[in-house]
Amino acid sequence: MGGLIALIGGEEFSPGFEDVHKYILTLTGKDRPHLVFFPTAVASEGSEAVKKWANLAVNHFSSLGATVDVAFVIDKTSANETEFVHMIERAEIVYLGGGLPQVYIEILYNSKVWDAIVKSHRSGMVLAGASAGAMLLGQKTLVAEFPGDYPPSHWVDGFNVLPNVGIAPHYNTFPKEWILKVKNNLPINTML
Repeated sequence: MGGLIALIGGEEFSPGFEDVHKYILTLTGKDRPHLVFFPTAVASEGSEAVKKWANLAVNHFSSLGATVDVAFVIDKTSANETEFVHMIERAEIVYLGGGLPQVYIEILYNSKVWDAIVKSHRSGMVLAGASAGAMLLGQKTLVAEFPGDYPPSHWVDGFNVLPNVGIAPHYNTFPKEWILKVKNNLPINTML
């Protein structure tokens, strides 16, 4: 069957998410669970953005009682490094942070790191995703069809951890017209 999946719409380090994250940590059954955070989806924004999100994750999850490692998977080369594969193999939780889902797809598709995530999740590891990290897990994910296409409105194949599902985070912050547009463009046999 595999481990549990936690989907978070976004703004994962905003005030108020402490209780959500504490609950996710309890799903492991460990007193001090080992969490691996991925800032991959902000890799296209540069090293400062990656460091910023990594630091936020370490500070946030450490304060809640987790042991935190950051998987600095920022390109195809690092997505195939054994260091990160071993990090995942030791984790009770893998947390895919926010950013751009297409960056996750470009970097993680057909990688050793993604294979390790799938294998560990099937063995019981908790898989959590926020914003782009959640979107990636569906059969379909929203991406920008062209520069300036915001909020994104084009569906592409996700990593299909959740078959027949398309994930649209931040839906409560966008106009209702956007929700209708993405819902109407969602391929048949997939639910939003």
